[in-house]
Amino acid sequence: MIINVSKLFFGEELAESLPQLFSLTEGVVVCQKTDNAKSLLSRNGYRFELLGSNSLDMTDDLNDNFTSPSYIEIISTDISSTMLALADILGGATCNTKSLVMPFRGIMLDASRNGVPTVEFLKPTIARLALLGMTHFCLYTEDTFQVDSEPLIGYARGVYSKDEIRELVRFSSILGVTMFPCFQTLGHLEQILKYEKYEYLHDNHRVLNTKLDETYDFIDKLIDEICEPYDTNLIHLGMDEPWGIGRGKSFDCDAPKAPSELYVEHVNRVVKMCDERGLKPIIWGDYVLGHPDEKTSSDAALTVDELRGLPKNVILDYWNYFDTVKDPYLRDIEVLQKMGYDIIASPGLQTWNNYWGKLELCESVTTPFIKSAIEMGVSRAMMTIWGDDGHECLFQNNWAAIAHFMSLTIGTDNDNEWKERLKVITGVPYENYLLISKIEDPDFSNDAVAPFVPSAKMLFYDDPLLGFVNKMCQDSFISEYYSELIDNIRLLECSTDVERARCQLAELFLTIVVIKFELIRDVKKNYKLGDKEKLKALLPNCDRLITTINKFRRGYCRAWMNERKPFGFEVLDNRIGAMAARVDTFKYTLSEYLSDSLESISEFELEHCCELTKKDLQFYPKIVTKCFSIW
Repeated sequence: MIINVSKLFFGEELAESLPQLFSLTEGVVVCQKTDNAKSLLSRNGYRFELLGSNSLDMTDDLNDNFTSPSYIEIISTDISSTMLALADILGGATCNTKSLVMPFRGIMLDASRNGVPTVEFLKPTIARLALLGMTHFCLYTEDTFQVDSEPLIGYARGVYSKDEIRELVRFSSILGVTMFPCFQTLGHLEQILKYEKYEYLHDNHRVLNTKLDETYDFIDKLIDEICEPYDTNLIHLGMDEPWGIGRGKSFDCDAPKAPSELYVEHVNRVVKMCDERGLKPIIWGDYVLGHPDEKTSSDAALTVDELRGLPKNVILDYWNYFDTVKDPYLRDIEVLQKMGYDIIASPGLQTWNNYWGKLELCESVTTPFIKSAIEMGVSRAMMTIWGDDGHECLFQNNWAAIAHFMSLTIGTDNDNEWKERLKVITGVPYENYLLISKIEDPDFSNDAVAPFVPSAKMLFYDDPLLGFVNKMCQDSFISEYYSELIDNIRLLECSTDVERARCQLAELFLTIVVIKFELIRDVKKNYKLGDKEKLKALLPNCDRLITTINKFRRGYCRAWMNERKPFGFEVLDNRIGAMAARVDTFKYTLSEYLSDSLESISEFELEHCCELTKKDLQFYPKIVTKCFSIW
């Protein structure tokens, strides 16, 4: 279906960014009416209806059947509501009325952990997100924003120029989306503090020294620089996970200060900078409430007296990525509200530290979180899309989880409605996203592979010679599960080139997992038995594995470059390329053993250490080696 948006003032941007959905010359004409909209609607939202010829069937090919004066009139309270109405129309609805639950519906996209999305990719992405209901958007930029006279900040990292941000801000604003800056002013600053030039700012390698006046001169400059290309007073200051604050270079054994005391002082100083500029600051809430993942002594909540010292004009961004029931959310939100804070409710998209996302887990966490927030009268929600450990998960894997989140924030209870909107806007059915997310969110029970359930990423990167992951889960059920998943992915409907390439990439990923898992298991089994004939028969699988790894690397490279700047892909090239190199070394070592040049294979003689846990294998560096390079 094509919609003619020539009558909308933002029609040109829509038609240019999403030509498969919108046109300036063909399709059913849509017009917008905003006069007296708020008096016609009980609250923020929209309604639309078909006007003119009653014979027009919205389910038919509109390009063939449209004749003037048939058109669709949208009555809406704002541009964002109009975008949602357009999504309904694209889905084939002839009339609809909707009141929206949360007026602030945001997305935060990590642009600091290797993957920096291009402007060309972001424009149609923002347009699709606006059709799903997004009103606010921010790029998380620890160092990937232009800072004049500071060329090391963002150097070789895909830094956004101010002109790039201005263009995104302009484009987003036209579609009813407010972009605002999001960066860090305390911790998570490894990418800046790694340089000799900025060593004077260290408390430790990732946290600023809050006792130095020079630190605040630096932050003052960063605020001015990051705000320059934006046209909003909202600013996200970060300040999450400031681990080690006050315990590094700033520590004074003669006059020690508690980290929490330093934190409160720091927040007040930086918020004062914002007040002087007329900015509305946002900070993450984990240091206030206590870290939601690990409630250790260093991550405990602030005391009542410390809380009294925090400025009340900040918006607290409350994040929790773990709980699947409402009680923790209701409890935490109540604590923050009693302290007098405005709140943003921020679930996480479960994209960190994996390639394919975890859709069902995301839904199980997001649903109670957003429903609790609405129940408590919270008006802001922002989904966070993090890229921890390499940002391997491409944006194209996230659409279903985003559509689900948006459906909750706009108040859509009907699963069929938001899933249809997802399919129309992305061209991909929900079932595709669900099946591919089974890669990282498998159906097999813990009992099947007890006591250790590996992630697909662990199996993907598991070193063929060392095989730490393989040693912990040698049950054949794993390879059977992923082999069946490959067959099911091959049956998926792929109506776009992007989706076809995504499914092919998923097949290659899983093929690597299965071949490698079985190769490591079978080679080590027959090595222990001393069966050299069977070992020799397994050698050709090494070449097959290397070929598949290289095909995946090239396909993943194409997908990356379709979304992101090239900076940062060297990390993935090194990871995936090293995997092929290690398989080659595996083959060479095995060949040397088979030719009697080696009496034994030292790596195969290494027994599994029963004290290893899943957490010890959670990230790439821990999966591939125990020879961690510190210096």
